[in-house]
Amino acid sequence: MGSTSFASPRLKAFLQFVVERTLAGQAESIKGYTIGTMVFGRSDDFDPATDPIVRVEAVRLRMALARYYEEEGADNPVVISMPAGGYVPKFSYRDQADVSALPKGGLIAKALQQRNGDIEQFRNSLANIRERIAEFEIELAVSRFIVAQAEAIVERNDHIARGSVAESIPDDRLSGESGVGEEPDNSGSVKPNSGRAGSGN
Repeated sequence: MGSTSFASPRLKAFLQFVVERTLAGQAESIKGYTIGTMVFGRSDDFDPATDPIVRVEAVRLRMALARYYEEEGADNPVVISMPAGGYVPKFSYRDQADVSALPKGGLIAKALQQRNGDIEQFRNSLANIRERIAEFEIELAVSRFIVAQAEAIVERNDHIARGSVAESIPDDRLSGESGVGEEPDNSGSVKPNSGRAGSGN
């Protein structure tokens, strides 16, 4: 129990509970409900079908056992395992150990041990990728903001330009009556009418 493989208080309590119950001849009481309420402190209305804590911790415990017997407990003559599908531990001598009792945990632990460097490198690469994605999302948001502002400016300028053009177009009726009130002088050019025509002077 003092092994680093069982550093988690939950794993220690889980292993101690199932081992003591089995050695006391109470293996039949080792159920998901009893483990959840007596080991993990769940309330009386605990439902193992909806709360996966026991199943999750059982997977961790199987992996911890496999890691222990592959490393620190490699010379331990007695092997404790927890076969999949239940929580009752199994005791056997190493030369008689049922390898199928902890296949997944053992293989996973061994693979993780052998590829620890690769996993760490992968985690670092994954962290870098996440940082790049976050930076890209920020740049994309800024770019969208700039584009939206530019589009608003262009639309406003177009509106102002259309208004200026409309104001600069002359009235056809006024342009057609522009010669009224003017008379040519002796040089042939048009001069404004004095407004005294018909006065008799």
